[in-house]
Amino acid sequence: MTPPLRPRNFLSIRWKILLLAGFVLCVTGGLFVWQQYRIELRQFDQAQAEGQVRAQELVQRLFKLQADRLQMQALMFAGLPNVRQDLIDRQQGSLERDLEGLWSELNMGQGLLAVSIYDNHQQRLAGWGEYGSAQQSRMAIAAERQERPLSWLECAQQCAYQLVTPISYRGETLGAIAVTGNLENIILDLRQLIGAEVAVFAGKPQRTTTPLSGMSLLSFSGGTATQELLNTAIHRSWQKGQVQLGLDNRIHQLMLVPVSDGLQAHLVFATDVTTQVRAIRAAARRSFWLGCVALLLGLVLLYAMLRPTMRRLQHVTGLLPLLGEERFEDVRKSYRARPRGRFPDEADELESLAVILSSRLEGLRTESREHLHDLAAQANQLERERDLFYSLFNTAPVLILTYGRDRRIRMANATAHELSGQSSGSILGQDFADIFLDTWQRNGYPQELAGMMSGNVYHGESNRLQPDGTVRDIVWFHTRLAHEAGETPAYLSVGMDVTEHRQTKHQLHKLSECDAVTGLLNRRAFKRELDALLTVGEQGTMLVCDLDQFKVVNEAEGHEAGDALLQAFAAYVETLTPTPRLMARLGSDEFALVFSELNSTDAIALARQLNHIQPQQMARLQTAQALSTCVGMVQFPMHGQDADTLLGSAQFALLQAQDKGHGSWHLYSADDPQRDSMGKRAHWKREVERALEDGRLVLHFQPIRNIAKGTISHYEALLRLVGEDGKLVMPGDFIEAAESTGLIRRVDRWVIEAVVAFAAGRPEFKVALNLSGRSFDDDLAFETMKAALKRHGVKGKNLQLEITETAALANMSKATRVMAQLRGLGCAFGLDDFGVGYSSFQYLKELPIDFVKIDGSFIRGLTSNADDVMFVRALNNAVQGYGKTTVAEFVEDEATLALLREIGVDCAQGYLIGRPAATLI
Repeated sequence: MTPPLRPRNFLSIRWKILLLAGFVLCVTGGLFVWQQYRIELRQFDQAQAEGQVRAQELVQRLFKLQADRLQMQALMFAGLPNVRQDLIDRQQGSLERDLEGLWSELNMGQGLLAVSIYDNHQQRLAGWGEYGSAQQSRMAIAAERQERPLSWLECAQQCAYQLVTPISYRGETLGAIAVTGNLENIILDLRQLIGAEVAVFAGKPQRTTTPLSGMSLLSFSGGTATQELLNTAIHRSWQKGQVQLGLDNRIHQLMLVPVSDGLQAHLVFATDVTTQVRAIRAAARRSFWLGCVALLLGLVLLYAMLRPTMRRLQHVTGLLPLLGEERFEDVRKSYRARPRGRFPDEADELESLAVILSSRLEGLRTESREHLHDLAAQANQLERERDLFYSLFNTAPVLILTYGRDRRIRMANATAHELSGQSSGSILGQDFADIFLDTWQRNGYPQELAGMMSGNVYHGESNRLQPDGTVRDIVWFHTRLAHEAGETPAYLSVGMDVTEHRQTKHQLHKLSECDAVTGLLNRRAFKRELDALLTVGEQGTMLVCDLDQFKVVNEAEGHEAGDALLQAFAAYVETLTPTPRLMARLGSDEFALVFSELNSTDAIALARQLNHIQPQQMARLQTAQALSTCVGMVQFPMHGQDADTLLGSAQFALLQAQDKGHGSWHLYSADDPQRDSMGKRAHWKREVERALEDGRLVLHFQPIRNIAKGTISHYEALLRLVGEDGKLVMPGDFIEAAESTGLIRRVDRWVIEAVVAFAAGRPEFKVALNLSGRSFDDDLAFETMKAALKRHGVKGKNLQLEITETAALANMSKATRVMAQLRGLGCAFGLDDFGVGYSSFQYLKELPIDFVKIDGSFIRGLTSNADDVMFVRALNNAVQGYGKTTVAEFVEDEATLALLREIGVDCAQGYLIGRPAATLI
């Protein structure tokens, strides 16, 4: 692939970087040089300012030295002989003669300009030189008054330093002596100490920028060059008392220093700073040229660094067209052929990214090809799904139709054609609602169509009359199909023929609510319907009938004859007048009839009619023998306001009738002697039901000791009921009611589940539990135990099951079978309360048991009753003779335990061993 032509204004990245770097380096270098130059200048200015301060301090010190020198000279004059006496005598001529010699010496050697002597009346008595101004006279008086020397600088045509000191004698001021010195010595000292030319200006500066413009030049050093420099400085602008001037290729720094505060005289120092200034400028030039050299070297180095990088970038740009040509392998080969540096940079990363990009693009190309292959496969799949859709559409056992807003059918499957009652294809284009909806549904369908426009789903039902006269129930679901903008909306309706489903549901409901033999209500449905009648305040009578001959017929002639008798009786009661409001089969041969608004007299008449039924009155009965029934009657709501209470009272009345003999009746009375026991039974039945529902049944555990070993053999789980007041209820209060009402089977299931769950958490202990005799009527106990052991992962060997002797022998064949099944799970079995029932040792041989529990009635008085000792000894020997273990109950003292040990009983249980508790002892 030919690389693209570069545009005319193309500028390489290399040059862009070099130009930018050069610009940045120039700016930063220039700023650096300028900053260094500024720093040098600031340092120079600071040094000049410090020199100005030092010069001012030096001037003040020199003037102070001048004052001290003048004072010494004045004291020399005042100390000459006869001076004080001449002052007292005011002898002017004598003073001049006394001082003339000293004056000549000081004038020539010390540079004095004048000496004057004043008396204490401001009268000048003697003097030498030209100074004797009025100010000097005033200063003399001031010195006399202050009794101290006074000095000042006085400038006229020239400046002179004057000092006045008082002359005292014996505590009295006689006058004053004034001496005047020139400034030549001070100027020479300053020139020598500072190394600068010095000029004296008289006057006070008027402006800070041109301080010399209003002042007079009195004297200077350095000749005409200094004078020319000072004349130039008068008109120049000064800053902070300094100015820099150039003269004859030399640079001078001038400083203005006041002689003293308040004195109108200033000194100007002119210093030649040519060397310093030129050195600063030379340093700036050196920095500039060094910066230029550094810039050039930096650009050269940067160019050298960028060159290989730019070559790699050019190499990468050369690889990019190969990617467009899908020459991915060439890209990777080119990358592998180039040497790698020790320190990779972004250009290397860009090359790596180009290689990665080639791999990604190659992968995308592969994926795109695979995607195209997948799209082709999906297209084939869509075709198959379309075929499947049409197959399902035409074979699905539901009605599927689509139609527009005008309700004209556009598409319909075979089921829709079939249930329409018309020939295939004839319903297309017809109104959907006219064919499949009822009249009242057609009237409201436009509103449903409007609702479906917003995406709602509607469902309803219709009854479709078929050509064969049958009516089909169809459940419909209506919704709007998705469509693109601008398309005409379409609707989908799916109908399901639920005729058979509802028939089956009705049959199942009937089976769950009705007795399978007679078609009457079963007990559960009857109780619900009866409670409903009582809730609305219905009044009437309920009759509970028991067929006297049913067991005889069922056992003698077989179950079919028994079922025929039940069906005949059910058909007969349907013909009674008045017609029963409710009819139900409660048990095997027990029926319940409910009559509304039936008084006791009519109820008794009806009961007598039911007591004796002739064969001709029951068309289905295939026998010539008359049928008799026992009838128990209760009135509602007098005898109860709920179904359980009424049924309990009716059962009690039926028992009373059966006690009278076949073909008898009994009307329940609240004054019946046995009414309290019936009420108590109903109360405990309700308590047990509520306890099962509320989880108020609990287990307590009592230990059983191995007498010989003195250790705990196992624990017995004892059932307790927690009352609504929180108190424990013993099983003796509620077990009888549970057994008589059939609740004992639910209680047994709860006990099995609870004990197995407990054993799962304490596998090191064995637990015994009691089962009622009702659990052995069928396989309930076995199936419940098997499921619980599997669910909790417990081994059957950890459980010991107990059944009373009476319950086991009541139906020995069933008990033996169920006990064998439970022992097959690994559970041990034992007889509880042995000795108070049949107590036949033959049963010990026949029953599959592992241990026997001797009833506590023989243990309580064991230590005081020899007959009990003899019986327990014989019973223990017999049981152990069959290889069984014996357990003595109600062991409450050590004497009884010792006697049992002597007899040889294996285990003991009782309060001595441990009381029942919620936790293991």
